[in-house]
Amino acid sequence: MKLRPSPKTVATLRVIASGVLLSSLTPWAMAQDPPPAVTAPVVRDAKVAGQDVPVPTRKKYVAPQYPAAAAAEGIRGIVILEITIGEDGRVQDARVTRSIPGLDEAALNAIRLWEYEVTKVAGKPVKVLLSQSITFAMRLPDLQREMGVPELKSGGAPPVPASLATPANASVAVTLGSQGEVQEAAVLDGDSVVSEALLRAVKSWRFLVTQGAPPASFTIRADWAPGPPPSLVLKAFDFRSGAASATSAPLVRADGAPTRATGATAPPPATAATAPPQAPAGAPVASPTSALETQKPAAPPTAPEGPQAPSPAVETEVLPARVAPPAKEEGVSNVADVTIGDNIPDLVKGRHPTWPPLARLGNITGEVVVRFSVDLAGKVTTHSTEGPEMLKEAAEQAVGTWLFRRTAIDRLHLIATFKFGADRSMARVERAP
Repeated sequence: MKLRPSPKTVATLRVIASGVLLSSLTPWAMAQDPPPAVTAPVVRDAKVAGQDVPVPTRKKYVAPQYPAAAAAEGIRGIVILEITIGEDGRVQDARVTRSIPGLDEAALNAIRLWEYEVTKVAGKPVKVLLSQSITFAMRLPDLQREMGVPELKSGGAPPVPASLATPANASVAVTLGSQGEVQEAAVLDGDSVVSEALLRAVKSWRFLVTQGAPPASFTIRADWAPGPPPSLVLKAFDFRSGAASATSAPLVRADGAPTRATGATAPPPATAATAPPQAPAGAPVASPTSALETQKPAAPPTAPEGPQAPSPAVETEVLPARVAPPAKEEGVSNVADVTIGDNIPDLVKGRHPTWPPLARLGNITGEVVVRFSVDLAGKVTTHSTEGPEMLKEAAEQAVGTWLFRRTAIDRLHLIATFKFGADRSMARVERAP
């Protein structure tokens, strides 16, 4: 007779067997790490702006802060980024696709705070992939120039030292190279903090010089006054044409290398000017002064101590994304009776040429030439006007109202030629040679 275990016995044996199995496996199982979680592959489901969906409208803009170190070294340019806009319109991700060392982090920090209108497809919010470029360009400082000092072409103002509590000033002697760059610079006077701020800014400046002209030397003076708001007055004076004048302060090139050892005695250049660098005397003033006094030599500037100076107020501009900055600015004129030549940006708006009433009464016709420059914002600064007196004011007033659409970052120098006549008045804009 074959005996069969009862169901209760079978259940008991199963419990005992499972307990033995678990007890034998527990030490091994406890020694093993848990299996890694399976991560699904990242799927890029964003729609491409301008291709799959329209470019979304930005509703929140945060201006990038120009890094003080980059401004002091004259670093500028266009940073291009690729951003992912989430379904809520906020920037979820950003990466740099065209880098400008020293400016990338500032661009990323700002663009991550931007917000856009929500993009929908078939009524549902979607992610959007967008290319965006940010142009970093320094606003030209207001430099008061005495006769002979070249016009400032590019560069930023020295920052106001964070530790500034009382008025301060500093002077720097500079010598320009053949391309208008600051080839040599020497501190003449001033506290180490303010003189270092002025020296670092001046080294990044470029001036508009005539090709083939001898090197120009002059003195730059900065007068700071604490705020709020703080103020800065910059003056350039004591112009000397020729080689750099001899000075007991050690000259340094714009790259920071000394041209001779500190404290060493070197014979003056054969073409050096005989007068030492001069600087205005007295307390800081807001207008140029003719009172000059001989400056005493000072030791080379030392690194500033204390808190770092805040970033200077500079201008940033957001442009439509492009692979690289345009080599040319080919544009059209939206102003009647004004034509533009090759490599000129769009003339967006302004006053068209009009024959002045007094000139019309006297039947005075002729040609007027206006030389002017255009900054990053497209605004015009008039430099000189040539032509009949009865017609010059009308030409200057017209040019002063013009606004250009800029895509490049350098100051643009142009010439407008006006022709005033009984039948028609017109103007043509060309690049300055």
